[in-house]
Amino acid sequence: MRSIVRILGPVCLAVGAVLLGESLATGGARLYLLVILPVFTGTTLVFGLAVGFLVAGFFLLPLMFVGKETADLRSEGTPAPTSPPSTGMGSAGGMVLIGPVPIFFGAWRRNPPISYWWAVVLGVVLAVVVLLLLWGFSVL
Repeated sequence: MRSIVRILGPVCLAVGAVLLGESLATGGARLYLLVILPVFTGTTLVFGLAVGFLVAGFFLLPLMFVGKETADLRSEGTPAPTSPPSTGMGSAGGMVLIGPVPIFFGAWRRNPPISYWWAVVLGVVLAVVVLLLLWGFSVL
């Protein structure tokens, strides 16, 4: 169940992007550039569904980084490891999303480094897709 929740955000983003592309291709939506930001407008049901899936995907995307070590340990029947006594020094981390590029900072102890690389790869792919779409629509 937890693995389904982890992929729900990226799946919603992908479905929203496909629906938005279909809506743009059939004329149900239009693309405008406001300074450097793409602005989409539309009135069809497909466009409305695309916007709904994109918004849901952005809100569900942080669930992709929820740690699964504790759930794996509980499913195996082994007790969860105890944490060492607190020294009073906390740690914090965060992510800044500039366009589609995520920038991680701080100490994220629960997530393995591979999660960061997947987020960076996803951000780069989204940036390339946006640039290709903007270039493609400017040629039309």
